[in-house]
Amino acid sequence: MAKRVLLITHSGDYPAGLVANAVRARGWEPIRFDTDQFPAAVGLVLRQSTNCPPEFHFRSGALEVDLASIRSVWYRRFYGAQLSEELEPQYAQYSRMETRTLLSALFAA
Repeated sequence: MAKRVLLITHSGDYPAGLVANAVRARGWEPIRFDTDQFPAAVGLVLRQSTNCPPEFHFRSGALEVDLASIRSVWYRRFYGAQLSEELEPQYAQYSRMETRTLLSALFAA
């Protein structure tokens, strides 16, 4: 299994691509987490069953990564979720708050 680095940033962060290239050049696998794409285009999956520790997975398109396989984290930027404009303002505000809380707790763990 390749050594993996989680790059926490946003979709408009050009320098994060340079970091990904540098990580790759060192033989590690960069896993980019664009926080502004969560939860619409990227997601987190929790799997829990009896007598087993919980598993946390990052999912982006066809890519699914067990977060236990991450060996290093590069935290650059956190941008709030881009939500549907059809969402009523009070629900959008609540959704942004819940998204930020969830990701902050995950990153602190």
